[in-house]
Amino acid sequence: MLMLLINIALSGNGATINGIGNAILALAQNPEALDAFARGPEPFPAAIDELLRYDSPAHIVSRVAREPQSLGGRNVRAGDVLHVVLGAANRDPARFPDPDSIDLAREDNRHLVFGYAAHFCLGAPLARIQIESAVRALLARYGRFRVAEVVRGDSILMRGPTRLTILRAPEV
Repeated sequence: MLMLLINIALSGNGATINGIGNAILALAQNPEALDAFARGPEPFPAAIDELLRYDSPAHIVSRVAREPQSLGGRNVRAGDVLHVVLGAANRDPARFPDPDSIDLAREDNRHLVFGYAAHFCLGAPLARIQIESAVRALLARYGRFRVAEVVRGDSILMRGPTRLTILRAPEV
């Protein structure tokens, strides 16, 4: 039981931190989205999901096929390792209209940031709350902001800034 609690407490930490950094960076680089988020007419949970879809903190997950099947016209054998590129799936134009734009009011935003079905992230509700709280606190303190410096990590699995310096943006 103790190990389960430790796993729950620690497993989503990096993804949540990257989710916060990616959301802040996306808003800073998209002033229209930042203004829309600050005005808040859209439900915040939907806006957070859109920011997560736009720049997913977990970009690749690996899965082992339990049984043979056909996937995308290719045969997969039991035991084959599949690498699912979530970042690409969340930008698939066949699934999301105008996928390279942030639309905080996007409808039908069923992205794969938190996995799917049996692999759905247990901590997804907590991560959403933490990301929303961080972005709201930043907006309350700085209002509009801009990026002064960003350094991205070099992991192929996780995507997020290792350093993100923001400054209050001048009032327009």
